[in-house]
Amino acid sequence: MKIKGFEKSGWFIIPVLFFIPVFIQDGYYLGLAINCFIYIILTLTFMLMMQIGLLSLGQCAFYGMGAYSCTLLVIKAKLPYWIALPLGALITMAIATLIFIPIIRTKGLFFAIMTLCLSAIVAQIAGTWESFLGGHTGIVGIPKPSPVGPIDFSSRVHYYFFCLSLMLITIIVISRLVKSNFGITSRLIRENELLARHVGINPFKYKLMSVSIASFFAGLTGGFYAPYSKYIHPEVSSIWDSLYVQIYGITGGLGYPIGGAIVGTVVLKILPEMMRVVQMYQPMFFGVILILVVLFLPNGLMELPKVFAQRWFKSRIK
Repeated sequence: MKIKGFEKSGWFIIPVLFFIPVFIQDGYYLGLAINCFIYIILTLTFMLMMQIGLLSLGQCAFYGMGAYSCTLLVIKAKLPYWIALPLGALITMAIATLIFIPIIRTKGLFFAIMTLCLSAIVAQIAGTWESFLGGHTGIVGIPKPSPVGPIDFSSRVHYYFFCLSLMLITIIVISRLVKSNFGITSRLIRENELLARHVGINPFKYKLMSVSIASFFAGLTGGFYAPYSKYIHPEVSSIWDSLYVQIYGITGGLGYPIGGAIVGTVVLKILPEMMRVVQMYQPMFFGVILILVVLFLPNGLMELPKVFAQRWFKSRIK
């Protein structure tokens, strides 16, 4: 399993991200950047679960639960946003952990189908529970976060830095986990669960921990999205968006948990925006890209530099 590459050489991009709002203050481009940050976090949580062999198609279920939990704590329970944000993520983690206790016992395609159904169930509950969750109308008028020093969240730039900070925290935590004993054990379980059992490892415990961590960060991101958009609705748990998260990870490269998530998300988020004229064909576009990557770059876009270097070296030899 490759865990180097972007994880070391790509950190130079971070200072550039902090200076982007200095040169680009157009709300559209800042919104596009924020959208990329959100889906990078969701893809990172997908990659974390893939490390242990859990093919999850329900990352947006966690995202939706986090958005609704944080919003209800602010609106119904009257809690300050900065308390509701982590608390909403913890509630999401607790619910996800309980739900996945039986689901984790399934494997492969059955697990993937169960997680996909979870997104549909969350969206259905949010759409039908009108008295508490707003139904299909959703919840509108979500208040913005309380000011933090000079940052009063009166502009999109403030949300940009907030989401960038969340993304960087997620990258650091998941990168550390992937390289730690937890990550090594997770990959052992994925490669040979029977062997892991024989050496005294409890796969169920590690799988549940992976789900809990992934759901926490996805829920935290949902808690950010609620005041940013000022409006949430059942589609935040969209099945399509959950599938896109999977596509971003596979396209970037499953062998690169951090770099693959970032590259795959950025490429597949920005390219459709450059082709807005044919946006109605976005699912077909994603399908074609995924097929091409699987056929010609089975290790994802992160392998492109290596492929180009090999071909250049061969051409020089000839």
